[in-house]
Parts: sequence; structure tokens; C-alpha cells
Amino acid sequence: MQTVLCIDASREPAIGVVAQVSGNTVEVLERNEVVFDPAASFEQILAGQSSPLLPQDQTDKPADFHSPISSAVVIVPPIEYLSTVLFLPFDNPKQLNRIVESELQDIVPFDTKEFVLHHRVVGKRADGMFQVHVAAIPRAIVNNALAACHARGIDPVVLTTPESILEAAATLHASGSEPILYCYVSERFAHLALWHNGSVVLDRPVDRTAPYSNGAHGGSVSLESLLFRVRLEVAAMERRAQVQIAKVVFIDSAIDTAPVSAALGRPVEIVNSMELLKGADAQSALAMLGTLLADDLRATSVLTNFRVKEFAFRPPLKEVLGALRILLPYALVALGLALGYLAAVFLLTQAEIRSLNTSAAKQITANTAGISLPTGNEVKALAAETTKIEDELKDLGSPESYSPLESLAQVSSVMPSIPEVTVDKIDIRGTKVTIEGCAPDYGTIETIENTLTHSPIFMNAKKQSLSNCSGGRTTGRGFKFELWMQE
Repeated sequence: MQTVLCIDASREPAIGVVAQVSGNTVEVLERNEVVFDPAASFEQILAGQSSPLLPQDQTDKPADFHSPISSAVVIVPPIEYLSTVLFLPFDNPKQLNRIVESELQDIVPFDTKEFVLHHRVVGKRADGMFQVHVAAIPRAIVNNALAACHARGIDPVVLTTPESILEAAATLHASGSEPILYCYVSERFAHLALWHNGSVVLDRPVDRTAPYSNGAHGGSVSLESLLFRVRLEVAAMERRAQVQIAKVVFIDSAIDTAPVSAALGRPVEIVNSMELLKGADAQSALAMLGTLLADDLRATSVLTNFRVKEFAFRPPLKEVLGALRILLPYALVALGLALGYLAAVFLLTQAEIRSLNTSAAKQITANTAGISLPTGNEVKALAAETTKIEDELKDLGSPESYSPLESLAQVSSVMPSIPEVTVDKIDIRGTKVTIEGCAPDYGTIETIENTLTHSPIFMNAKKQSLSNCSGGRTTGRGFKFELWMQE
């Protein structure tokens, strides 16, 4: 549900309606006249003949209204407004932005750069060509209209003409896909909108006050003259849109349908706005219908919206902050749910880790009999024991052909078993073995030397005499042999 303001400035004085919109239901909250300049009409403001007056009290709400609004629509009279249909072989928005202006320039006698253009793809023919509706209005009119709205504290999301508003009436009334021409007659204009396949595809304003041929301006033309002009427009619209209009529907008109039907050559139906919207009346009908077109779900269905290019709607900061305040409760709920989810994941993860630690502790305790491990820190204690053992064994590693243990076994096997001979030190570094010991005399040392020299596991033996025994004995002769084992 949205609260929408729609100002119908196509009539004098302008009528503004603030309504809550939900689907096709419009509940009016406020309905007021809007005066942009008490000394000039809105058309004079659009023509630049008068400047809009600022309201006496500047508030966050639009002047003349008390209800907060989420979006606004402003309807301007179709002064110097024109529209047509182009048939193009593509519907890509970027391509359309580049080509539409040049295509329109080829068929109009004025410079299109002085106009604001809005285009919308409204259909596709059987031959694959896309039907593109193009609307144009002078830039000065758009600029003056927005200046007048801003002076009253209003920044419209949609700036359009009454012809586009008839799309809301057609949506509420039409059933089926037959082409229907909707007509709304105001004090100065007859507004025409052609409905086909679920949307308005072409529109036309007919100025009732302008003489059809050269001559003095004599006020409003007769009904016969008006119907003649409408009949011409009907034929032109059928030719341009390439459809046959099934009937003509007048909104809020008090005409005799028989002569009008005969003049237009089509069946004529009259629909009152009260049949379409509860609480509508002839004065506020367009304003109430316009509130439907500011609904987010319907925004793309507006046939013409001149808030484009340099006039594109850019939400003021206060509106953005207001939207954030509206979303804050939902954001807090989402944040709470996210934090709850993360907390649940954390607790479940911690529980799983504790379960794994308990299981690992049981396995470690069962497979490390004889090792005392502190309860609760079995994994760390086992890692420490493993590191300790690795430090003790790392010196036993050797890149040579014999490991230190194998070298020690070989030395032990060739050393002669002689009484009173002691081996006090054996140093094994790779293939080099150093033996220090004590013998009772030199003859015994020579016997040891001969045995080691002729051993098949050593390729070289070098003897060094020691004056004293290295083991701390006071008698006997010390000896030292450096041996290199076979590779």
C-alpha cells in the first residue's frame, strides 16, 4: 500500500488528491484545490508569463496537504503536445535512445532538440516491426511545470498529460483485447487514448477552443465541429496504429450517445468515474485515476512521462532517509535473524569440536600405554612427546650407505676380543669411524691395527698413538684409530 499525491493541473483551478493505493483500490485521504499563482493561470506559468509563488510555511510535506506521501504525479495540459507512432525493427532501449530523435525529426517541421521526448514500445506487428509511441513537449513547459511544483514542495515521479491517465481508466474498465478509444472532454481539450492488447498505444489531444480553419477565435467550438475533429482523429489513429476501433468510451460525459455514435461511425458508451473508483467525481476523476499510475507495480505502464534525461526524477536525500527509516525495522529483524543463525552455527561447531576432542583423547589414551598424559590436553601432550622423541632420534639419521647403528655393529664384529683392552669412545660420522681406547702394551695395539686394516668392511685405517689412556686409566697404552668404511 502506498500514499500517492496526484495533482490534476490540466484544469483550472488544479485539483490535488492524496490517496492510499492498494491494487485497484483508491482510498482518498485529502482532496484540495492547488493554487500555484492566484494572479495567473497554470497555463501562463507554463508559458513563462508568471513565476510560481513560494508557500508561506516550508515543511517536509507538500504545500496544501497534511498527509505524508511516498510519490507524486502531476498532470499538465497538453499544450504544444504531440505524439506519434514509429515502426522500428528493434526494441532495445539504448538503440531507441539513439534513433528516435532523428526518426521524429524526419517527420516534423520543427527542431526536436527544443522538445523533451519520451518513447515507449507498445506493440509488435506480425512482420516483426516494433510499434514505438513517441511523445514530445517543449522543454520550457517541462522546466516551468517542475519549477512550479518544486515551489509548492512537490517533486513528481510522473509528469504526464491527461491522455496517459486514461490508461488507468481503461485498465479498470476494459475486458478483452479489442481496440477501444477512450475520450475525456475537459473545458479546453478532448483527450483521446487508444486502448489495444492491454495498454494504451496511441493518444491525441483535440483543442476545443482553437478554430479549425482560419478565422477569428470565437471561444469553444460547437459539438458538431468537435465531433468532426474527433472523427478525423479516429481515422488517423486507426491508420497509424493499423487497427479498427471497436467502440468509443466517453468518461464522465452527459452527451446523447445516438447522434455521437452516428457522427463517429462507432458504438458509443458512457462510463462514469464513480463506476471505476469509489468516491470519484467529475472534478477529481483524473486526479484519482492518476494515483494508480504512481504505484510501483504500474510505473512502467505510464504511456508518457516527461521525467527523462535532464528532467529525470532523482529522489531528494530526505526521501531516501525516509525510505530507510521505513525499512529500518525490517533490517533489524533481518540482522537479528542473521546473528541468531551465526550464533547457532558457532555453538554447533563448538559442540562438534568438543566431541571430536573427547573421541581423540580416548583413542590417544588407549594407544599410548605407559605415557602419562594430562586430562584435557592429550593431543598437545602427545605432540610434545613426539617432538621430544624426534629430537632424540634426529642425530641417528644418516645419508650414507650404513646407518649409525649398522656401523656400530660392524665395528663391534671386527674388534678383537683381547683381555685388558677397553674401547672408551666410538665416534661415527657418515662413513668415518673414530675409536679411542686403552691396551696393556704396544704389541696389543699392533694386533688391533692389523685386524682393523685387513677387515673387509674398512677401506682405510689410520692409527694415532696416545700417551695416556683416554678412559682415565693410569696404566697401559692409549690408542686412537680413524677408519673409513666401504661404500
